[in-house]
Amino acid sequence: MKIEKGLVLLAAGLLFLGFTFSGERSVSQYKKDVQIRYFDGTSASGQSIGQMEKTEETRDPEGVPAVAAWNTERNIKVENPDLPFHDRVFCIIVKGDKEQVIKDPLLEGGYGYRDDEEACIISKGTAWKLFGSTHVVGKYVICKGKNWVIRGVADSNDSYVILTAGRLKLMGYQNLSFSYRDRDRIQGKTEELMMRYSVSNDGVMIDGSFYHGAARLAFSFPFWILLFVICRTLAVTGKRKKFPGYRIIMIILAAAGTVILIKWSFCFPQEFIPSKWSDFGFWTEKFQSVKENINQIAQLPKSLIDVRIVRTFYQCIINSAVSGCFFLANFGCRRYAIG
Repeated sequence: MKIEKGLVLLAAGLLFLGFTFSGERSVSQYKKDVQIRYFDGTSASGQSIGQMEKTEETRDPEGVPAVAAWNTERNIKVENPDLPFHDRVFCIIVKGDKEQVIKDPLLEGGYGYRDDEEACIISKGTAWKLFGSTHVVGKYVICKGKNWVIRGVADSNDSYVILTAGRLKLMGYQNLSFSYRDRDRIQGKTEELMMRYSVSNDGVMIDGSFYHGAARLAFSFPFWILLFVICRTLAVTGKRKKFPGYRIIMIILAAAGTVILIKWSFCFPQEFIPSKWSDFGFWTEKFQSVKENINQIAQLPKSLIDVRIVRTFYQCIINSAVSGCFFLANFGCRRYAIG
């Protein structure tokens, strides 16, 4: 009976480990991105963003990040021009790469060219409400008094539409995204880039590389527990059964597992790692900075995209802790069942 209970606990631990893996994969989409969120009327100039893109591509075509700027509006009406169907949606008006704004995969079509001013992306939920189908690429919708060509359908049940900003002549943007080719020093690179083109630095910064590194570390936690459980089970079994050489096997297994987990778990970018491990002041300052950043993000106006990364990060930590607890409970059952 105790062994059956142990199997149930093991299965539950693996289930929550799967949830943790799903969260880690979701956060990994942002590992090379820096998001900027403005509020209280602050915004980034559309002219500054355009100048940044044009100049940086000429100055350093290999190192320039992909840039997107966008505004969001709630409860915007979008209509089917041929049938009396409409939906009230979350409207996202984008300058730059639409793919950076919503990380949902596409069911149909693509994101279109950046200079395609008539292009729009709609969610699966909106497609069903307007057309009763997701096979709608090439059809038109009416939004904000203009006709838009549907270039892609996103795999999301939320109601939203992504519009190209060019036709709407926006002066400023409350959201920015910078997507880099690698994940090292992306926060510092972003600060330098914004300073160079006089883009307001009064927004809240969300460094995806940090949150991915933390989510990866959380995902590795149950594996540390499993390594402990395996080594302890081997030790208990070897001692009771008088198995020769079990201590050597346990030490080799523990050493190999520790090296693999350390190499795989700690994937934080360079700016989150001190030059000297004895620099304890660095960790205190970094902890306070991260804590303040999380509090600022929590105070942002809630929307489809503003806090996805942090919400998923928290879920990843919780699922990881639950998974580890189930593995420990399983070890307790097995320990009393052995022998």
